[in-house]
Amino acid sequence: PAQATTPNPTRAPASRELATVHLQLEDPDGALQVCDRGIKAMPDNVDLKLLKASIYERKNSYADAIAIYEELLAKDDSMVLAANNLAALIADHEREPARLQRALEVVRRFETSDNPLFLDTVGWVYYRLGNFDQALVFLERAARGASQVPQIHYHLGMAYFSTDQHDLAKRELQAAVDGKDKSFV
Repeated sequence: PAQATTPNPTRAPASRELATVHLQLEDPDGALQVCDRGIKAMPDNVDLKLLKASIYERKNSYADAIAIYEELLAKDDSMVLAANNLAALIADHEREPARLQRALEVVRRFETSDNPLFLDTVGWVYYRLGNFDQALVFLERAARGASQVPQIHYHLGMAYFSTDQHDLAKRELQAAVDGKDKSFV
């Protein structure tokens, strides 16, 4: 019976599925242990590392998630998911100008993107750097592409507020709290 719940560590899909079961059971530590076993057996498995980073995010262990994304980008700087998530975490949880510049360096590749989530990250990094006008360019584009995402409304509202456009800020911030995603704080 124990073998049924202990996947072959060289099979990443089995490790991912078992980690997901642990997450559904509200056991992020168990999910991390599964990821660690899989990564120990398959040190270059990107999927397990991304999953581990996302688990750290769920646990509010942002520094640990950031370290994984940095490691992944050091090996392959074309990983867009790692780049977006790294920049978003830095923008949300760090304040040092050098770190915010690092986030901008990582997401500049998304400035011509049509992906609203990537545009939101670019805009939020510019916002955190204090470049509110530039932030608005990207956040407005992001909102046009994903009007149902409360976080984008929040970011856009804050940028409007910082540029003294209070009526627009109020509209966007209200949309953020009225959204369907009740997990957005």
